[in-house]
Amino acid sequence: MLAGLGGVLIARYIGFISPESFNTSASVAFITMLVIGGRKSLYGPVLGALVLTPLPELFRGAVQTQHMFYGAALILILRFLPGGIASVLKFKRQPGSPT
Repeated sequence: MLAGLGGVLIARYIGFISPESFNTSASVAFITMLVIGGRKSLYGPVLGALVLTPLPELFRGAVQTQHMFYGAALILILRFLPGGIASVLKFKRQPGSPT
C-alpha cells in the first residue's frame, strides 16, 4: 500500500511515468537512503532521504564524487551503524508501551 502511495505521489509530481523514470541510479539512491536512514523504522528512510537528497546540489560539478560518497557512506553505515541513523535516534519508550 505504501509503495502504491509513493508511486501515485511521484507520478503526480513528475506528471508522466515511464520505465525510464526509474533508472539504475535512482534505484541505487533509493536503496542507499533506506539503508543509511534505517530500515527497521518508519522514520528511518525519511532520515536517509533528508541526509542524501541535498547531495546532488553539493556535488553538482562532480557527479562521480557523488557516487563515491554514496558508496563510502553506505559502507561506513553498514559497518558502524547496521541499524542506520534511526538506531542512534531511538526514542525513549514509555513503560508498558508495545515494542
